[in-house]
Amino acid sequence: MALPDGINVTHSPQRVAAVRGGVSGHYFTWLYGTSIRSTVGDLTIMEFGAFGEHQGKWVLDTQTDKPFTAAHFAEWYSCPNAKLIGGLKYTDPRNWNAGDAIHESSVLWYFIGEDSHGRKFKGIGQVETLAKTKDE
Repeated sequence: MALPDGINVTHSPQRVAAVRGGVSGHYFTWLYGTSIRSTVGDLTIMEFGAFGEHQGKWVLDTQTDKPFTAAHFAEWYSCPNAKLIGGLKYTDPRNWNAGDAIHESSVLWYFIGEDSHGRKFKGIGQVETLAKTKDE
């Protein structure tokens, strides 16, 4: 069953160059902010995560190889109980992707939220990692 759209997802910058080292512990880290906003009223984030494009297919690509939880969202997005207030923006200013080789790729972040009636909504947003460092 396809979920209806109801969450706006943006990344800043949307096309991001790498830094050497960084928080990831890998040789290269791409740093960006991710913001979301409910367009359908109050929602509670149930899960979220990222898919990386590998050989033309989207593959779940998180630190844990599992979707992130409402508790992760509450902490990283400074959003108590993972509850979005309709129309307000919530941001993780320290989102990242990493690798041991510099490469260009696309990362598709998704979020699933539920309203007080149990209806689920989704949001997706794509960020592009560039095959260059910020100092190039």
